[in-house]
Amino acid sequence: MAKERQKKIDIPPLYVLKIIPDKNILVVGENKDVFQKGLTISQINWLDSSLSHFVGERKTLAQIRYQHTPKPCSISYLNNESDPACGGASGRVRWQSGSSAASMTQSRRSLCRGCAIGLHPRSKPRGIQTIPNKKISVIFKNPERAITPGQSCVFYQQDKVLGGGFIEI
Repeated sequence: MAKERQKKIDIPPLYVLKIIPDKNILVVGENKDVFQKGLTISQINWLDSSLSHFVGERKTLAQIRYQHTPKPCSISYLNNESDPACGGASGRVRWQSGSSAASMTQSRRSLCRGCAIGLHPRSKPRGIQTIPNKKISVIFKNPERAITPGQSCVFYQQDKVLGGGFIEI
């Protein structure tokens, strides 16, 4: 009996993969299970207004942790029917400059020629541009460890901050 008590169970360390509070479920897995290649962000903010209306895929660097090294990835708007600045899927663009914020709503219309080729002919106000009701898909070149919903994802071009948003999945 004493020898049976001394047996060790060889269980690898487990990590929380997902919490489903409404069903009272905690999903766990091994270290290899916490790596993911992609994520989705929302509540997007751009420091460079030209990025608010890019079409297709764009190569950049993304950082998902404070002391994490930015890693190569490709980003694209999800459901990118048209440029949000042209009244696309959300039809709403909010500009913030300093402490003042202004918002404008535009009627829905088709993708303008400038947006279709990745350029926009209209001049934009300077400052941070918030894109509500849009999401961006981020696909890393290599899988990243512990991508966590609610954390920030920041985009860089070399050492220049381009913008970012909050991780959803």
